[in-house]
This record gives sequence, C-alpha cells and structure tokens, in this order.
Amino acid sequence: MTFPLVTTIVWGFFLIPGLLGAALAPMFFDAPGSTSNPAAYANALVVISFPVLCIASIAASWIVWAVRKPETRRMLSALAVAVAALPLIPVV
Repeated sequence: MTFPLVTTIVWGFFLIPGLLGAALAPMFFDAPGSTSNPAAYANALVVISFPVLCIASIAASWIVWAVRKPETRRMLSALAVAVAALPLIPVV
C-alpha cells in the first residue's frame, strides 16, 4: 500500500501547479501568427497533458495495487512503476 500512497502524494502535489499551467496554456496562441505555429500546439499539448497524466497515474496506481495477486502484493512490479511514471512522458 505504500507505493500507491507515495504516488498519490507526489503527483497530487504536482497536480496543483500543473492545473495552473494548463489553465494558462491558451496563452501560447496569443501572438499574431501563433495559431499556424506547430511548436505552439506541441507546447500546449505538453502543458495540458501533464495534469491529465497525473490524475491517470494516481487512479491507475490504485487500480494496479488492488488487482495484483495476494502472493505478489509485497513486490513492486514493473507495471506499478510504469503506471506511476506516466506523468514523466511529456518530459521525455
């Protein structure tokens, strides 16, 4: 139960500034001609996807923890780590 709890605390903490950034994402398109700039769309997508991936990671961490078999509950599985690392996708 420790791993999903840590995942919830860490990504829940980063969710707050992520939501602020997502709320300000339309500012990428304020400058004239920026609506035809693919970099502005890519940046907006990265900024908006972070809070979505934080929420998905929190939910999926608890789902993976609940679905695991009783004999492997003590082990940290690769799936649990991969699900917890979902918000790191935009960084890469």
